Amino acid sequence: QNTLNRESLARAEYRHKENAFQFFGSIEGALNRLTGEAELISGGIPVPIGGSDVHVTERRAEAAIGVTWQVAKNFVLEGSLRGEYSAIRSTGDASQDGDFFFVKPRLRLSWDNRRTRIQATLEREAAQLDFQDFVASAELDRDDVVAGAFSLKPPTTWSFVTVLERRFWDRGALTPTFRRERIDDVIDRVVVETDGELFDAVGNIGRARRTIFRTELTAPLDRFGLDGMEIRADLTLLRSRVTDPITGKKRAISEDKPFE
Repeated sequence: QNTLNRESLARAEYRHKENAFQFFGSIEGALNRLTGEAELISGGIPVPIGGSDVHVTERRAEAAIGVTWQVAKNFVLEGSLRGEYSAIRSTGDASQDGDFFFVKPRLRLSWDNRRTRIQATLEREAAQLDFQDFVASAELDRDDVVAGAFSLKPPTTWSFVTVLERRFWDRGALTPTFRRERIDDVIDRVVVETDGELFDAVGNIGRARRTIFRTELTAPLDRFGLDGMEIRADLTLLRSRVTDPITGKKRAISEDKPFE
């Protein structure tokens, strides 16, 4: 296996504050390129596998505008709107020619009185594709061969997040977070056929829902005579449901961990 990644990025931002309002805007452009080669030989015999010779290029542009309003001493309202355009071209044995445009709004409410912070966010996000998914890969010690993706669409997610942070002991904090997601065009495992052989591959499989509860604890131990020491702990519970493209049954998104 041999892959070469290259990324070029340019970004400009503008911010202006006037009384209780802060305005911001940004423009970003990116050029991402990947060249990948893979060869699989079993028992001295070459095995054809999709995604063994690919070249992927992405041109992406994003513009954003937004405003933050200090409604009251402890209350902040933030709204923004982003527009993203990307053109993905793939040549070789994984051919793709796709243009995508996403509108990504966000609304955030925050309340903070120094001891307690409450934040609620509603937003739409568009994920960036992992170009490694276009290239075939193999973990021979696990007998796991994955073909390169033939066509991928960036997943989009509507999410609602609430955060409650309770501060204590100067530097201590307990922070539970609840997140609910609706994901379109989920990227997961699919099956592809190459010269009569069946391989795992990466592809879009439809819509999924994910619920995450996470809590984090930071407890400094200075008051117990242990200056500079602290306890950190975190707990994450996760549940996701998506329809398997082969069985038609509901299951978790691959590699989602229900408990950490």
